[in-house]
Amino acid sequence: MKKVSLFVLAISLILAFPVFAGGSNDKGGTASYKDDGAPYELHVVLPVSGTVQKDIKEVEARISAFAKEKINATVKITQISYSNWTQQTNLMLAAGEKIDIIWLSTNYGYSSVVTKGQVLPLDDLLKENGQGVVNVLGSRYLDPCRVGGPVYGVPSTRDMAQRYGAYLKKDLVDKYNIDVNAITSPETLARAMQVIKEREPNVLPLAITQNMSSVEYLYAPIFDNLSDRFGVMRMSDKNFRVVNLYETPEYTAYVNLMHDWYQKGYVSRDAANTQDQPRDLFRADRAFAYLANYKPGQEGQEFRITGKQIVCVFFAPTITTTAQITNMMAGIPVTSKNPARAMKLLNLWYTDPVLINLYDNGIEGKHYVKQSDGSIWYPNGVDPSSTGYSPTAYFIGNNYLANVWRGDPLDLYKQMETWNLAAEVSPAMGFSFDQDPVKTEVAAVQNVVSQYRKSLENGASDPATVLPEYQSRLKAAGIEKIIAEKQRQLDAWVAANKK
Repeated sequence: MKKVSLFVLAISLILAFPVFAGGSNDKGGTASYKDDGAPYELHVVLPVSGTVQKDIKEVEARISAFAKEKINATVKITQISYSNWTQQTNLMLAAGEKIDIIWLSTNYGYSSVVTKGQVLPLDDLLKENGQGVVNVLGSRYLDPCRVGGPVYGVPSTRDMAQRYGAYLKKDLVDKYNIDVNAITSPETLARAMQVIKEREPNVLPLAITQNMSSVEYLYAPIFDNLSDRFGVMRMSDKNFRVVNLYETPEYTAYVNLMHDWYQKGYVSRDAANTQDQPRDLFRADRAFAYLANYKPGQEGQEFRITGKQIVCVFFAPTITTTAQITNMMAGIPVTSKNPARAMKLLNLWYTDPVLINLYDNGIEGKHYVKQSDGSIWYPNGVDPSSTGYSPTAYFIGNNYLANVWRGDPLDLYKQMETWNLAAEVSPAMGFSFDQDPVKTEVAAVQNVVSQYRKSLENGASDPATVLPEYQSRLKAAGIEKIIAEKQRQLDAWVAANKK
């Protein structure tokens, strides 16, 4: 009787969780995901720059009507601000909440989500219901998203290369006649921040937040993160040596720089804990600069989001790494009850301009109107500060199908692809680290990082005393084992791809 009962229990569990009945989430596993075509609500979870859009529910209703007609599905969209993203989505995934599409990013734990088995491998789903995605991205942009073989996330079309630097508020640049051509490094940026500190006491010289690794923007041109920061490679190293970022001279120099800026009052005294987003501070005229990366059309994008004119300054040449491609992707969690339908919606996001324009730009006539030259702009009486839906481009889908905003070049997306192809490419482009063999150490190291990173990299902690302690704790947690495993995988990748 016990054997029969256990058998019945096993069958009941399989029937209760059809997402697993269709196949395996194991790396390299195959699956066939069935879709009975019945009405279904797709839950989509995406980030938002700054605060949640006021009119998101209206846009959601339009997207639902579109999806109902195309794939017999309604759509529920949850927007989460960057500052709350990691904590809130970790809770949602750990609780097994039904999510059908979720934003994924190397900068926000992509490898960890894969290692925990929280998202599905997409190769079979792409083959069955995502050919539009495959046709748009091709192997050039899909292969870097592989972890241990399968693809777990599909990147949005956008800038796949970055040029790191800072955005400055143009009105303050003009007011104090700041020579932006002289700002070519973090050190020269400090001179401009000193001017603001002295003459604008109510303006923060540099806006950073608890989830923003300021140091990463400063060292990114030097190192390839190799999927996470637990073992990095110098962009200039043709021997593919993995090193401990936290023990490099560059890391020491940059945390010292951030601590110096903190002591001088260039960054918030609460930088390690604040929920304030840089764009929100720009919008409220409470900040002068923030560290960021540039792409074609950036000035127009920032104006539409914040209502403020910006000037961009650069610290390094344009580069591209695997992380540039994998920092904005969409995946399908294992908690989806209909992965096939989720992929059908993703496919529309890459092939149908109606959907991409709805999510990227909002509702025509309310949030934008078409101009005679084919571009779009705000309706009469509406501007970036009063619109209920600021543009949300680049998070998901094929953004090259979106309308171009007035002020951007009409061939913006052609320029962006040219920009992508012209960037300096990391020697390790295409390599993705599979954390699974060292997942215990990764979890332990991540715990240490979560304790130290915010205060150390945003300037609050004194590196003279805290950095050695941080380095010691990382070693005790197993970072050297992670680096050794990453070196082993990278060597194997080099042997297979660099002949």
